Amino acid sequence: MSMEHDVFKQFVRLRPAREQDIEPLQAAAARDNHRVLAPTHIATKDGQIVGYVSMGAVPVTHVWMDTQQVRARDSLSVLTTIENLASIRGWGLMCLPCSDQSPYLGFMDKFGYSNLGKMNFCVKSL
Repeated sequence: MSMEHDVFKQFVRLRPAREQDIEPLQAAAARDNHRVLAPTHIATKDGQIVGYVSMGAVPVTHVWMDTQQVRARDSLSVLTTIENLASIRGWGLMCLPCSDQSPYLGFMDKFGYSNLGKMNFCVKSL
């Protein structure tokens, strides 16, 4: 039994996140130069936190506005409406991907958004 137990220690295991996991998770992620965003599951290996998964905890909103026909004021009005709808739905957090080419990228911090850095969103039909 002991040998079997040792074999499983080398695998990464996922379990639901608990409140007491957050602080050690944030510390571990910071040491690896990463941020933590709404963890739902904790990854452990040999008893140590080695990662996390956030499954559906942060709603992602995609927006496109025609750059020739929509002015900044119009876009701000739409963004405010989206945020109000999200709030009514009880969302405490919202992710709004913004490409490098987006005219809004330079203003997102002024709208209260934190830039999480460069990422690629990958989509797969299941």
